[in-house]
Amino acid sequence: MSTESVSLVPFIGGNWKCFNDPSKVAALVKGLKEFSFPPQQQCDVLIAPTYLHLLNVHHELNGKPFHVAAQDVNQFTEGAFTGSISAPGLKSNNITWTLIGHSERRTCFAEDDAVQAVKTAKALEQGINVVFCIGETKDERVGGKTVEVVTKQLEAVADLLKKNVDKFVIAYEPVWSIGTGLIPTDDQVRDTHLAIRQWLVKNCGESGNNIRILYGGSVKASNASDLYQIQHVNGFLVGGASLVAKDFYDIVQAAQVKKQDAKL
Repeated sequence: MSTESVSLVPFIGGNWKCFNDPSKVAALVKGLKEFSFPPQQQCDVLIAPTYLHLLNVHHELNGKPFHVAAQDVNQFTEGAFTGSISAPGLKSNNITWTLIGHSERRTCFAEDDAVQAVKTAKALEQGINVVFCIGETKDERVGGKTVEVVTKQLEAVADLLKKNVDKFVIAYEPVWSIGTGLIPTDDQVRDTHLAIRQWLVKNCGESGNNIRILYGGSVKASNASDLYQIQHVNGFLVGGASLVAKDFYDIVQAAQVKKQDAKL
């Protein structure tokens, strides 16, 4: 099976992380509504606010070309699980996307691959789409273990991926690049995305070519165009730059430019 460079609808996600100031959130939503974002058949644009603002943002952006996502979902269902949000809870509030496996969940909250797999299963059971996050630490990159690490993280959800190809987006985020300003070289991004694509095709068949692979890690309006031109980069998962409406809009626009042959 081959890893074909097929034309996929770009996907841009904005992860607002734990930034909760109500006035800033209101201003950001207002700013997003003022820009003309492309329709979903041209670009999928996703916003992931904190739980404090999730439903309000979902309401405010209703009818606009945005998906609104949770930043995480628990590995349980509903019940006595104080401080967590369940997949049935998201579904009952019409939230149809969630991030799972973000490095900050894996590191700050010590959630391993097994936990991510259960969370993913719970989300899929409710028909919720998943942006599944993978990535290596700096030590793992220096030690030449990047491909080993990211494919191991994918292996945890391999069976779920095979059965739910159309419900997944993969976000590759080198942990050492998130919020640091450090950017992998073009070759590092290309090689890692190619390895992920090869794994997807090996495990999901030709339909693995249709799963979008995002890059995340210090993505800005100033570097998005160059990053998007790299083969198998099908969009971005953006952190800090998604908190500025104009910057986020410019990143979305960067993914509207047809890929050139130079970086394929």
